[in-house]
Amino acid sequence: MIRIIDRYITRKFFAILLYNILAFVVIFVIVDLIENLDKFLSHHAAFGDVIVYYIYYIPFIIILTLPVCMLLSSLFSIGSMAQNNEIIAIQSSGVSLYRIIWPVLILGVVVSVLSGIGGETVVPRANRARLDLMRYRIKKETRQIKTAQNQLAVHPVD
Repeated sequence: MIRIIDRYITRKFFAILLYNILAFVVIFVIVDLIENLDKFLSHHAAFGDVIVYYIYYIPFIIILTLPVCMLLSSLFSIGSMAQNNEIIAIQSSGVSLYRIIWPVLILGVVVSVLSGIGGETVVPRANRARLDLMRYRIKKETRQIKTAQNQLAVHPVD
């Protein structure tokens, strides 16, 4: 029976987490689009480039808002269970409150580890691609090849 309860709590938590992440992504994209719309229009950016720009922006948004999404998801999932008297029903079957919250804690640790890994691997690459897309395809800046000579500092000798 405990495994059924764990699956139920996990499913409820993930459903609310996905809605939270989707809401934050939509809000961030709309706000950023409003801020950058004049840049896109003034540089005659293609619609496909703007779409790809925001696809590359999504991993950063997710990593940035994931702690708040996790907090809201845990509050909403446990809160809705308390509102519907599900916690009381589970406790009446002999399961402690700590055991009810255990799946949320385990998911929090797993998501934190995955967030750390994604923040070190996926997000930097996506941000680099997003910034390169803005510079070279939307603003149409030229690519400068930097060599070792450009980064040398010569100190004059007296």
